[in-house]
Amino acid sequence: MKKNQFARSHTNRLFMGVASGVAASLNVDPIIIRLAFVVTTLFAGGAGLLVYLVLALVLPEQYVSVETY
Repeated sequence: MKKNQFARSHTNRLFMGVASGVAASLNVDPIIIRLAFVVTTLFAGGAGLLVYLVLALVLPEQYVSVETY
């Protein structure tokens, strides 16, 4: 994955990997991004949930190479 390219995380995901993928691209802890989505959902009329769902549909999944032995 290119540096600073947004993609859904394949390895560190709770629901769809959006928060973890964004956090990896921004080089911050995924908990901070998850809390930002929750706070935005609660205090901005559900906007955080809408943004999360749009990102889940738009962002590609992170490429993971699988090595076979």
